[in-house]
Amino acid sequence: MPPVPETLAAALPSLESLHGCHHGEACFIVGNGPSLGRMRLAALEGHLFFGVNRGYLAYAAGLPRIPYYVFVDPTGYSTLAAEVRAADVGLRFYRSDVCATPAYAGAPDREDAIELAFHPSPCMDEGHFATRLEQGLSRGFTVVTDAVQIAYHMGFAEVYLVGCDLSYTGAATHFYSTGRYEESRRHDMPMARVFRAFETARRIFEADGRRLVNVTAGGALDTLPREDFEIVIARLRPRRRR
Repeated sequence: MPPVPETLAAALPSLESLHGCHHGEACFIVGNGPSLGRMRLAALEGHLFFGVNRGYLAYAAGLPRIPYYVFVDPTGYSTLAAEVRAADVGLRFYRSDVCATPAYAGAPDREDAIELAFHPSPCMDEGHFATRLEQGLSRGFTVVTDAVQIAYHMGFAEVYLVGCDLSYTGAATHFYSTGRYEESRRHDMPMARVFRAFETARRIFEADGRRLVNVTAGGALDTLPREDFEIVIARLRPRRRR
């Protein structure tokens, strides 16, 4: 199976080549909830994980360099394009509507990213889930559900969610506090549909003998089984460098 790219080649890997490339392995998906500030992020060194949106800001808190990076919000990308483009991350996955924004499509120095088609409807809360990325992502109303579908395509057998609070009642919306853009979107997420989307993802994983587990410290995502982050880290062996 291919190593995690340290730098991107001129030709990005195809979706077909990524299918099953991490068969049987474990990974983490690191959200950006406030609870992330209570996690020992340096423990992810040597493990595969996905970072999302402004997750690179957690480098200051000890998060290792993000191997796989996901951005799916066209409005957010248009707002943060310069910052996102400059981020030191590994292989990038952008949804097709992000790639269609003038901020990306019209940029002469745009970053390399694998473009993922998606379906605005029907959605994950209605039972839909992309087991192959060629099918196009099903909408789950949070970037984490997009990352879950990518992880499934890549063959991960154990997927652990970290910092996926899904609770926006506190003063801070994200681990880095909040900003004008984040604050403006505080009430946009249809929470009941998000939780049902995760139920769909859990069923798909379990039907294939895989596991989708929440290791977030607290938060509201109780539709997935929970485990303790430190116990999981102690059990999983870091990958050998290649």
